[in-house]
Amino acid sequence: MDSRMIGTAVRNILSNAVKFTPEGGTITLEVKEQQDKVVIIIQDSGVGMTEEQLQSIRNNDNVISTLGTKLEKGTGLGFKMAKDFVEKSGGELTVDSVCGEGTTVTIYLPMAKELDIEPEKTTEDSEKQFEINTELLQGNTVMIVDDDPLILLHLRTILSPYFNVVEAENGEVALSLAQKELPDIILSDVEMPKCDGIQMYERLKNIESTSRVPLLFLSAKNAESDRLMGLYKGAIDYISKPFYDKELLMKLTNILMLRRETQQKILKENLEQQASPSSDVNPLLKTLLDVVEKNYTDPKFSAEDMSSNLAMSKSTFSRKLKSITDKTPTEILTEYRLHKAQKYLKDGSKSVTEVAFLVGFNDPLYFSKKYKSYFGVSPSMEK
Repeated sequence: MDSRMIGTAVRNILSNAVKFTPEGGTITLEVKEQQDKVVIIIQDSGVGMTEEQLQSIRNNDNVISTLGTKLEKGTGLGFKMAKDFVEKSGGELTVDSVCGEGTTVTIYLPMAKELDIEPEKTTEDSEKQFEINTELLQGNTVMIVDDDPLILLHLRTILSPYFNVVEAENGEVALSLAQKELPDIILSDVEMPKCDGIQMYERLKNIESTSRVPLLFLSAKNAESDRLMGLYKGAIDYISKPFYDKELLMKLTNILMLRRETQQKILKENLEQQASPSSDVNPLLKTLLDVVEKNYTDPKFSAEDMSSNLAMSKSTFSRKLKSITDKTPTEILTEYRLHKAQKYLKDGSKSVTEVAFLVGFNDPLYFSKKYKSYFGVSPSMEK
């Protein structure tokens, strides 16, 4: 089973126990073997639940919002997620509660059985079949927005090995944070206090710096109308809670791959036509092209100078640019110079040596070699 999934379920139940148990109360966690099962029992002496709330949980309904002993918010969605996680792992979760006396949550998980070689090979082959392109994810910033701290923790655990992760506990905080951090992608809950996910996204689309950041909604509300509303408002995709870690990573990878293909096309058009970048260009790429246009004639202008102009470290700048275009800063600078050179050569008024120096090459022979490698013909043939 997925250990992180079970860990999230247990943390969620413990969090609820703390939330609904007053100071001086008792919370116990017991783990034991019972025939062919592992049993986890979490018991508290808290406020308990009414019969209506208990029945609602058992029926997998959304529980009416309740307040904890220190006015913490409780909706039952986290508990539903924990129950789904356990059941997806082949287990069972039961809950018993007495109003005013406390709650007992019991998780039954199947004991591991010894596997033969074939299933293990099949599992490994299946994992290889769905490998994530982690290179594409590196250098990107993902902003996760959710009012449940356990969901934020779970998402951070999944994403932090691949992304720079920033967190916001509601849409209002996310609005400010997005303009400061300029994330590459946003992963947001729909239902949140102060400013929900849809309201947040509508406002982000009206801000120039964040208007083109792709968003993926993550929600426990799975009704068709809710999904369609999120997509109608411009979200690029929608994933339901509970979710599989690999499915989430694959969807994020696909979104970033689509972005890369779009930006590669824009970059190619810009280099070939020497025109101003289109309105769909990534802000980082647009700024880079502006900087290159001003400095490409300087033979000493380098990747370090580019990153300095963009107020970024060279390593961070290179990772982000690689993720966006699959090119290094030096490759983009060189290609920009070569396309400029092609334009001058076709004009016919300057020699190959003059053009080489004009576009920032201080060695005409090296320029000719790079030109032929890139365009397939020597620069002298362009005249």
